Amino acid sequence: MVIATAVSHDIYAKLINPNASYGRRFLFSRIMILVGALLAAVAALPRLALIVQMVAWAFSLAASTFFPVLLLGIFWKRANAAARSREWQAG
Repeated sequence: MVIATAVSHDIYAKLINPNASYGRRFLFSRIMILVGALLAAVAALPRLALIVQMVAWAFSLAASTFFPVLLLGIFWKRANAAARSREWQAG
């Protein structure tokens, strides 16, 4: 999206067609998003297995580091201040 915005705003609207209406710039921006996504997909095809493996590793790492903390924060009463205050009031 950043590439599409930069191309549509900085190149199209300032250099190619400075008198373009907002609707035309918006349409060109949407077209550039599609072009950028297609170019990224074509560039990723030769290394698809590596990309899938890297994404799997990233999700595994995120799940292994964040999930236990999230689970404890929900169910362990001493993990957060609100639960501690309720525990003190009840006890």
